[in-house]
Amino acid sequence: LTWQADMSFAATMLWRLTGMDQYQKDAYSYLDRDSYSLEIPSIGILAAADLCGAIGHDAIKDIKMHQLSCDILQSAANKAIITATEDNLPWGTPGYMAWGQLGFNGGQGSIIALAKRVNLISDATVAVRARDWLLGLNPWGNSFIVGFGVNSPTTPYHWASVFGAGLPKGAVVGGPASITALARVKAMVPKKEQFDSDRAIYCKKADYYATS
Repeated sequence: LTWQADMSFAATMLWRLTGMDQYQKDAYSYLDRDSYSLEIPSIGILAAADLCGAIGHDAIKDIKMHQLSCDILQSAANKAIITATEDNLPWGTPGYMAWGQLGFNGGQGSIIALAKRVNLISDATVAVRARDWLLGLNPWGNSFIVGFGVNSPTTPYHWASVFGAGLPKGAVVGGPASITALARVKAMVPKKEQFDSDRAIYCKKADYYATS
């Protein structure tokens, strides 16, 4: 969401590749400056997760840097859980009902899973819920991944669909969105069907590119 978040991630990767202390310091500097904006999915949280030791590498040894990165990951995970358990009742998805809901669902679910990996939270149930929401455990009973799950999309808004139904396999569609969000981007709003509401509407037809 910010250039600082991008820089923190780049510095973290450069430090992992080169071992140069300056990149480690840069990663900390950009994270420290950007931590206020890491409350929703941001690539900066991925940098924090890496430095905290949640992605498979050893955690950073500097105590101050380690504490900051783990605090950022823990805070983001707790906010994602609140989104699912308080803001998005009764659905239980950690993804905001905006255009591109599945990006938020996947990002927030991943944050929770990473935080659980290093024991910053005690329960990763919401991460499991995010995965299941993606694959069909949702009010529409539809998977949002082409070729996977139940009732998966067959005509996604994608050029590869001209070669046949169910392509490109593995593509993730936009997913449900609020009517307000669709109006904001001047997207076509599908006719409400069963399980649709002003807050969450979904149509798998290619004409409705914002959800399909």
